[in-house]
Amino acid sequence: MKIGIIGAGNMGGARARMLVALGHEVALAISRGPATMRHLAEEIGARPVTAAEAARSGEIVIVAIPERDYGFAEGSL
Repeated sequence: MKIGIIGAGNMGGARARMLVALGHEVALAISRGPATMRHLAEEIGARPVTAAEAARSGEIVIVAIPERDYGFAEGSL
């Protein structure tokens, strides 16, 4: 299955590693752009992409970013 993951921190990186090990094709994005995480993506076996590419490239898209970065007003969730 093709899976896009937006966020390559502790949660997103761990999910990407697990999903690639299970045989899925993972497109992994980080806010600073694909060039900044190329080493991590190669180590995991994922494809480094922009967030927009990750959102379009997966049959499933996982958003693995801190809640504070979603852009909601404080206390609105």
